[in-house]
Amino acid sequence: MLGGLWGWVVYAAAMFAVGVNDSAQEVLSLTIAFATTLPACLLALWRRLIAGLWLTFAACYFPYALVAQRTYMIQVRHFPDQPTVLQTAEGCLPYSIVLIGLGLFAVITELLKWPRLIGNRD
Repeated sequence: MLGGLWGWVVYAAAMFAVGVNDSAQEVLSLTIAFATTLPACLLALWRRLIAGLWLTFAACYFPYALVAQRTYMIQVRHFPDQPTVLQTAEGCLPYSIVLIGLGLFAVITELLKWPRLIGNRD
């Protein structure tokens, strides 16, 4: 849950700086990866599988969108001095790994039916 709160702080700072140099994919990926982490963690209290799949999707979309943003900056905005694909991936992989870990934890615990969900009397 604290990671979700941290994500909201990062998202607010990122959205404050959004401008014409940012592609729609980048803005969408920042929203999916940072702003929806806390709601997904809260959703996991009742619907773990949905929350796990959502977090895993967010983790996979985030690096793709940042590489697409790099391409947008080079091809459309004509800024050739962008970081390499490896540098871009290295920058976003730590957060993606955390999201994948949370998502897989939710999916695995749902498959094992452990622990019981709130409101579930099985």
